[in-house]
Amino acid sequence: MLKQDVIGEITQELPRNDGSSIRIVVKDITSPWDNQRMIDTYVLHRASNKSSWKVLSNRPHPDARTMCVDDYAKYGRSALLQELTRREQLIVLPMLKNALGKPLNYINTLQADVKAATHV
Repeated sequence: MLKQDVIGEITQELPRNDGSSIRIVVKDITSPWDNQRMIDTYVLHRASNKSSWKVLSNRPHPDARTMCVDDYAKYGRSALLQELTRREQLIVLPMLKNALGKPLNYINTLQADVKAATHV
């Protein structure tokens, strides 16, 4: 199977009930000379269909280490963790990462699985 016949990058858009959207991008950035697989993941958010996409930071609040637990839960977590639901973090992200390197026709199966996982 040729390299272009497999999934190297995948983007999944997840609409929200409030009109906002999340876009998860997972990309295989493994070097051809490296034996260890490397995956880059980033998440974008937009408030509405007319808004532009903004990359969500994966860094916690600068004062996160000094915050009490309640403040950390409300304000200290990274924007990425605040926007993604637990279900998306634990189910959808691994599904997308698992799709990398699979044949292109796997996209149909993946789309159905993601839809089922996010619409409970």
